[in-house]
Amino acid sequence: MTQSLKNYFSAILMVAWLLNNSLAKATACDDIPATIRDKHEYMTTMATHANDALNLATHILDPVLTEQICRFVDTIGNTNPESGIGKGFPRYDIIKSDIASITKRLDAVVGSEDEILK
Repeated sequence: MTQSLKNYFSAILMVAWLLNNSLAKATACDDIPATIRDKHEYMTTMATHANDALNLATHILDPVLTEQICRFVDTIGNTNPESGIGKGFPRYDIIKSDIASITKRLDAVVGSEDEILK
């Protein structure tokens, strides 16, 4: 289960990076290729899948970690990429940091049940 969550987060990070680069170079929404714009929908789908996987894992994950993942998924769902035109993907640094933190804690599930598991 933790590996599935990590895979979803990796996909989200890759798409956020693509969007960040495209949005930083754009001066208008039309400057962003449709294939890149479509990636935002893919990213929100991955966030939904991560949330579904989280619902299956709530009984084994620490409630603090579960809440952190829920907040992260909400961040993805509430991010409007068009607000980052000329600047980069909104909240990209926060998303990147959150993924690193969550992934580190999920990695600990494998090695140390005391920290993550109830």
